[in-house]
Amino acid sequence: MRIHNQTGLSLTELLISTVIIGTIMLGIMTFSTSVRQMQSASSRTRYTDMKLAAAMKALKRDALQAIGDRLSPGIVVNSGTFETICFRHDLALTPLDYTDDTWACWMSSTSDVLRRCFDPSTMPPTSVAECTASTDDRQYFQLTNTNFFTINTGGGGRFDSVTLTLSAHDINAPVDPLTNPEMTLTMDVSPPAHSR
Repeated sequence: MRIHNQTGLSLTELLISTVIIGTIMLGIMTFSTSVRQMQSASSRTRYTDMKLAAAMKALKRDALQAIGDRLSPGIVVNSGTFETICFRHDLALTPLDYTDDTWACWMSSTSDVLRRCFDPSTMPPTSVAECTASTDDRQYFQLTNTNFFTINTGGGGRFDSVTLTLSAHDINAPVDPLTNPEMTLTMDVSPPAHSR
């Protein structure tokens, strides 16, 4: 029996079309997986960027409000287990009287998150307990670098500025340049109310 219908597919044509469709589907699946991975990495990176920007904004605000002079610096630091920097604020608007001023302190260590404590009882605070006992204690996130500030001095050892450097990544995953990069923000701040 002979089939005269020439419009059907032969077995060879059917196999070739199956291979082509399979290749196209594999390409679509690979592309879809890549897009999902890129979205995940992008969202992780954006989240880290937002965290760093928010912390740097608050830290910069405290540094800019520092008031002091050569004899009574308005910036106090402590190095050790906890890296701490404190800025004196004149909230009572009495620039010649430092006794009624309050302090905003920032603290970081390898095992704890970056924290800000306002007007702690011990100056500068040297433990988390001293920070949490303050009137206002805020936690931010864990930094990659615990040394997040540098005091810059000019001629004669006088205070010039403070360099703030915050580095972080998503601590739920290892650092990876593509999927979980370490982000760093750096800023030099010279408080305008600090007499030089």
